Amino acid sequence: MTTCRSYTRAGYQCRRPAVESSRHSLYCAQHAAVWERISDAAANGAPAERSCLQCGETPTSIYRQGIVLCGIVGGYEYRELEVEWPRHRWADWTDGELARLGVVQAAYDRHRRTPAMHFEWIACEDTLHGHSWVETEEEAEFWELEIGRCAGCGARR
Repeated sequence: MTTCRSYTRAGYQCRRPAVESSRHSLYCAQHAAVWERISDAAANGAPAERSCLQCGETPTSIYRQGIVLCGIVGGYEYRELEVEWPRHRWADWTDGELARLGVVQAAYDRHRRTPAMHFEWIACEDTLHGHSWVETEEEAEFWELEIGRCAGCGARR
């Protein structure tokens, strides 16, 4: 007999027996019913799900894969956890959080749903520090740019 492959919020695997007659035979009756509602809603044109602003997973993919943590996996030969958060982030960024991330007030609406790891690459005009102009010969050699260009986006002064 197979057991349900779903996980609880605390990270423990559900130990109830899997339902054999369901089209979702990897889950117990309770979790199969949840999966039925999710797949039926998607088939009937339900609005797109929000993804986690930290790891990029949707609630459906988390449920389907049995994911218990919020993190980013990286690496080439060996897969490893690069960043981990205590819980998923579904809500939009608040004004205070965007200010702490260095976003100018005029760009708050553009970056409400920007993933956490993408703030490093937002446009120079949307950041508090603005452009990083190459001004000396040493900087030009380091960035491999000519003097008077932005090291972040390549714009000319």
